[in-house]
Amino acid sequence: MEYKNSNWDVETGESYWNRTKQYVKEVTEWTNAMTKPLPEHVVQLLLQGAQDQVKANEIAEWFANPTKAYEAFISTTTIH
Repeated sequence: MEYKNSNWDVETGESYWNRTKQYVKEVTEWTNAMTKPLPEHVVQLLLQGAQDQVKANEIAEWFANPTKAYEAFISTTTIH
């Protein structure tokens, strides 16, 4: 909103990129991970979700909040 009345320029682009690059990175890495065989820990999470509605809801949240998917696929943490 701070640039809503200005022309798109280098400053605007850099400001936008600085605010969004972590999100873009996580979504891109998660998308790339989804095109490969799933890591074993993700397979296990999905199997748990088939038996546990709470776990299934957490997995569904991956699609609403891709940073949670990034954590599940890429980082060493798992869904709790």
